Amino acid sequence: MPNIITHYTFALEKALDPSKEHLDATYLGAQGPDPWFYYGTVSKLARPYAKDVNSIGGVTQHMEMTEPYWAFIVYALNSKDKELLLAYIDGLFMHYSLDRTCHPFVFYNTGFTDRSEDSLKDQHHYNYGHMCFENILDYLVGKTRNALKHPWKALSLRNKDLLSISLMWYTVNKQIQKVPHIEKNSFALAVKDFRLVQRIAYSPSGIKKSLFGFLFGKESYPHGLVAFHNLKGFEGCDFLNEKHSDWYMPAGEKKNESFDDLYEEAGKIYAELHYTIGKAKEGINEKEEIARIGNHINHEGIVPRSPKIYWKLIWPSSFQVDTVKHLTRPEEK
Repeated sequence: MPNIITHYTFALEKALDPSKEHLDATYLGAQGPDPWFYYGTVSKLARPYAKDVNSIGGVTQHMEMTEPYWAFIVYALNSKDKELLLAYIDGLFMHYSLDRTCHPFVFYNTGFTDRSEDSLKDQHHYNYGHMCFENILDYLVGKTRNALKHPWKALSLRNKDLLSISLMWYTVNKQIQKVPHIEKNSFALAVKDFRLVQRIAYSPSGIKKSLFGFLFGKESYPHGLVAFHNLKGFEGCDFLNEKHSDWYMPAGEKKNESFDDLYEEAGKIYAELHYTIGKAKEGINEKEEIARIGNHINHEGIVPRSPKIYWKLIWPSSFQVDTVKHLTRPEEK
């Protein structure tokens, strides 16, 4: 998943006829299910069942998108807050579209974080690299597209609206994801935790990067959260694939798109999904059309439970090396 600034920038540039009244809801929606991962990050004592609550983010990302997203639309159409919720869902569609196109590219450059055959230690190792790559994308996208800002400001929304969105997640979860311990205000609390974490991690000078590395360790979660303030040490790393080098989908399909190519492809997918919201408002059942656009592909950019085999770390060896054997391309078999 690209990070906050990248998703926010995509929403700034690609949103179609956005609701002026509910623009903040669209920008929050553009962060997709990601806020769920931050529930209880600062204090698990204040957030009971944090592990279960966190899991709804992953569950939603790993499943096909049709069922939860259509359920959101049905709920919104029958809500007194219809326009607010549809504006938020439009943002969710933007998040899905960018995740779908960019996730395989990120995976190829950073390795996988959830293969059952790998140890928790190895999964954490690659997850740290994944976090760093996303932070670097934020740095590059924000800088080149003039969208760098305090990350938590992309999460702003008045509390009344946030609680309405939280109630929608609660209701849909009971029907679709069925994750335990999700309450009516759980998503609202997750967003507030997300904001707080971003405030704590914000460090334009890079001081916190060094401090958190010293206190918690180089590959710790706190260290990975702090964004890069420059790319010293990564000279020669083509993070945006501007050279159009070959890379591979998790199951082996050859690609050579740059990040910008994937960004534009995501814009086309979003435009199709955006159109279904308008048709649904007219009373047309768009579930099959959403399924056609989704094409069984989840937020990871793959068909759920399909194999994850190929990657090639983009990092210099001084930063990170592989800890498990794997293939980088199908010809190696």
